[in-house]
Amino acid sequence: MDMEKLVESQRNYFNTHQTFDLDFRIKQLKRLKQSIKLNMPKLIDAFMQDLNKTEYDLYLTELFIVNSEINHMIKHLRKWSKPRKTGVDIINVFGKGKIVPEPYGVCLVVAP
Repeated sequence: MDMEKLVESQRNYFNTHQTFDLDFRIKQLKRLKQSIKLNMPKLIDAFMQDLNKTEYDLYLTELFIVNSEINHMIKHLRKWSKPRKTGVDIINVFGKGKIVPEPYGVCLVVAP
């Protein structure tokens, strides 16, 4: 599949709004964490070939950090996703303002 079709496919999926559901997003983070755990030997081997680091060094500087970040996101995602009150400008002085966090869309990351 070429990149344009891949991005279009992901954009179409995003437009279904299935990714907006918090339970879905937490489930995906847990799946990513499990996938990393299941593929740890392959990941370590690839990192060792790429970066020429020891297994211990790789775990500390690469894999541990990613795992910690996933845990942090799982723990805080519900709080981060809650709407929160904010001030309004003088024109809307009698109104109320709030910030409603929601996903922006699709992002393509191309890396070696």
